Amino acid sequence: NETAKKECCLIPQIHGPAKEVLHSSMKTIELELNVACNNDNKNHMNNSTDTVACLAFSSVLHAVHTLIRASWDRSNHSSKADAQPTINYNSLEAIALALDQAVKALKSTLKIEATLAMDFQQTESETALEQARLKEAEKASKEASYQKQTSPQPLTDQKDEFAGKSEAAIAKILKKRAEKEAKKAAKKKQKTTSTSSIFGAGTLQLVECLRNQELTNEDTFLAPSTIVEMETITSALLSGGVQRKPKIAKGTRDYLPDQMMIRDKAFTIIRRVFRSHGAVEIDTPVFELKDTLTGKYGEDSKLIYDLADQGGELLALRYDLTVPFARFLALNNVGNIKRFHIGKVYRRDQPALSRGRYREFYQCDFDIAGNYGRMVPDAECVAVAAEILAALPIGEFGIKLNHRCLLDAILDISGVPA
Repeated sequence: NETAKKECCLIPQIHGPAKEVLHSSMKTIELELNVACNNDNKNHMNNSTDTVACLAFSSVLHAVHTLIRASWDRSNHSSKADAQPTINYNSLEAIALALDQAVKALKSTLKIEATLAMDFQQTESETALEQARLKEAEKASKEASYQKQTSPQPLTDQKDEFAGKSEAAIAKILKKRAEKEAKKAAKKKQKTTSTSSIFGAGTLQLVECLRNQELTNEDTFLAPSTIVEMETITSALLSGGVQRKPKIAKGTRDYLPDQMMIRDKAFTIIRRVFRSHGAVEIDTPVFELKDTLTGKYGEDSKLIYDLADQGGELLALRYDLTVPFARFLALNNVGNIKRFHIGKVYRRDQPALSRGRYREFYQCDFDIAGNYGRMVPDAECVAVAAEILAALPIGEFGIKLNHRCLLDAILDISGVPA
C-alpha cells in the first residue's frame, strides 16, 4: 500500500543499532584473529578464541536477520523472512554458512525494497508533474479568458480613454501598465521554474545516486563505485554536512568574561553613587503595550521594535527607560520618588559599531519625580552625573548644560527679543 511504499523511502530507525552491532562484532573478530595469528600455533585457534569468534559471528548473524525482517516489513511483502535459525555456537562452519546465506538474503530483500522506493519516487514525480501541467493548463485557460475580456479596445475607444490627458500623463499610465505586466510575467516564470521534492537536501543526494544506478545485474546489488559514493554521502550526513558559521544579529554583541568584569565594576560604581543620593532601584518589563510607547517619541517611533500579536495584545520592546517609568508612576500612584534603573533598551536604528551605537544596549537612568524645590532636582542630577564620571577611570571630562530657561535668560540679558 501507499504507506508501506512511503516507509521504503525513509531511513529506518533500526538501521542504526544494527549497524553498531555489526561494527562492534567485526572489531571483536578482527581483534581475535590478530591475537590468534600471534600465538605459537598459527594454524589453529585455541578453544577460548574459538568461542569468542562464534559469539561475535552470532551477533553479526542476528543483526543481519534483524535488517532482513525490517526490510520485508517496510516492503509489506507477502512472503516474510524466515525466523532466525538456531545455530550451534560451537561450530564456526555452521555459523559461517548461515551468515553467508543471510547476507545473500539481505541483498535480495534490500534490492526489492530499493526498487519499490524508486518506483514510488518515480510515481510521485510523475504525479507532481501531471498536477503541475493541469494547474498550468487551468491557469492558461483563465488567463486566456481574462485576456479575451480585457482585449485591446478599438483605436477610437483608446482615444476616448486618454481624452483630455496630457502626453506625460498618458506615458505614465502606459509605463505603470508595462511594469505590472512585467511583474506578472516574472512571477509566472518563477512559479514554472520552481520545483519541489518530498526529500530533504541530504537524502536527495542518495536518491539521485540510486536513480543513476541501473539495477539490471542479478549478481550484485550495487556497483562498487555507487557504494563508495553512497558511503561518502552518508558520512557527510551523519557528521552534520557542511557546517554554517553562526552569526550574531545585526547591532548586537557578546560580552566575554573580561568584558563582563569591567561592566559589572562600572555598574557597581554607578549604583553606589545613585544610592548615596537616596535613590531606590526599580525594574520594568522589557516590552510594553505598543499604545504606551507610540506617540511619545515623534519621529523616533519608527525605531521601535514591534512584536507579533500576543493573544490580542500589540506589544513592542522598550525604546528607553523614561516612558516605562512614566507608566510606572501613573499605574502605581507614586508620590515623591528618587529612582534609578539600569536595563537594556532596543532601537531599530542603523548601527554604527565603531562609534558604540548598537540596537541593543544598556541605559542607566536617574530620575526625581514629585514636588521639590525649584531647580534643586536638576542640580542634583548634574551632581550625580559628575560624581559617576569622576569615579570611573575615564580621565578628564566636561559637562555641557542645556536648559530652555537658561537660554531665555541669556537672550533676555543680551537684549535679544524672544
